[in-house]
Amino acid sequence: MVGKTFVFPIAAYSHRIKNISELPEGATVTISNETTTLGRSLLLLQAQGLLKLKPGVGYLPTTLDIIDNPKQLKIVEVDTPQLTRTLDDPNVSLSIINTNFSAQAGLSAARDGLFMEGPDSPYVNAIVAREDNKDSKKIQELKAAFQTSEVAEKAKEVYKGDAIKGW
Repeated sequence: MVGKTFVFPIAAYSHRIKNISELPEGATVTISNETTTLGRSLLLLQAQGLLKLKPGVGYLPTTLDIIDNPKQLKIVEVDTPQLTRTLDDPNVSLSIINTNFSAQAGLSAARDGLFMEGPDSPYVNAIVAREDNKDSKKIQELKAAFQTSEVAEKAKEVYKGDAIKGW
């Protein structure tokens, strides 16, 4: 990896609660059934203290890796494109949705999310190059041109806060 770019965060959305402190015991939480996004969702829930995963599980945990679930949340895996629809289900209190699908539904992590990934996310997008040219002048100039306050401000404007500077 030559350098980091932006995090397009997954976030928690709800039509039932306005604050995570309102999440009831035994609430249903929908997450993606897609391997990468599923793991990302579980790590986000863990970061909020809503569950605990086995130590050393890495970036691809599954629901089998949950070792503590103090609120007895019902974690339901759903096809990723269906996650935004679960927000209208009266039995679903919270849904973890990635930016691609939330944006298509008119949602913004920055505006509508109860919580979301931050700039330290391991899922930051990256500038990459082959090993034999990663240190070349042109690649380093690209990195320097990209990682500027002007690019960060433009991304903030274009993505309305849903592109988090990751460098």
